[in-house]
Amino acid sequence: AKTLGAEVVETIPNCKHGSMAIKEGTSKTGKPYRGYVCTAARPQQCKPIWMNLTAQGTWRVPDEAI
Repeated sequence: AKTLGAEVVETIPNCKHGSMAIKEGTSKTGKPYRGYVCTAARPQQCKPIWMNLTAQGTWRVPDEAI
């Protein structure tokens, strides 16, 4: 990407119900959160994928979620 000057676009993960939805914001305690959640009805929802905020201020999907 650096050689070509391209921008890496975030890929939206899929679960067994289709494309997951991005969910982000700030918790009641002031901690930012960002992740992907299943769009199925609550009883059938797949496990969410929560990202980690790096020291550089960017979001990263945990290795175990890939």
